Amino acid sequence: MKQRSLFFLAVLGILAVGIWISRAQHWIQQYEDGTDVLWHDDECFVLVRLTTVGWSGSRLAYFLGLNPPRHIRRDALFYHYDGSKLTRFQLKGASAFGTVVPYKGTLYSFSGRLTPDQSNPSVWRWTGSEFEALDNMEAEELRRSFRLFSEQIAAEGWSRHDSVTAISEVGREYAIAINQGELTLNVSKSGGTGGTVITLTGSSLRERAILYEGDEAWKQVSGEQFDALTDVEDPFIRLATEGGLSHQ
Repeated sequence: MKQRSLFFLAVLGILAVGIWISRAQHWIQQYEDGTDVLWHDDECFVLVRLTTVGWSGSRLAYFLGLNPPRHIRRDALFYHYDGSKLTRFQLKGASAFGTVVPYKGTLYSFSGRLTPDQSNPSVWRWTGSEFEALDNMEAEELRRSFRLFSEQIAAEGWSRHDSVTAISEVGREYAIAINQGELTLNVSKSGGTGGTVITLTGSSLRERAILYEGDEAWKQVSGEQFDALTDVEDPFIRLATEGGLSHQ
């Protein structure tokens, strides 16, 4: 009788382990993936690119090294400071977001290459609240209007700090001179999965603005949350925007 009980307990234990090891898990990691600053006269823009990678599978698949992490999506935070107000735009599914360049007073984002079917627009125009895609003809005409991004930025009278978070030290400050006074973009990194913090300060800002703060650690999410991250409305048609952060 005792042996039979032990046998049943062993079977139950094996079943429990089997269920535990085969149950699906979902993990994500979001990290800052490049930040640029562009400014002139009385305004500046800060672009913070975000990349999310994910892993989904059973513990058995993890132990066996199957289903390696994969890129899920790229998003961006886009800030506009007009000398009195800082506005935050959240660009969802911004996988085509690239280098921002002014042309005749309007900002454009350049990324990727032209595709015959226009499934991946290569140039986007900032409307003041969102980026809208140009068709191939407009994009090609704009690309032929100047040779180098740096030359075009200088010709328009703008200045730029690019890849400000690509630093080896734990922190760095970047000066941004606009008509209302100097702003300072501060980047601090703590290494490992400590993450990155990006802030903006200045005499014309009422208080320090935190533009990005992330620990960049892996986090477990539900299957519904994981699926929602990949269920983004076509980013190549129109990027969703959300306002909301302002400093008077």
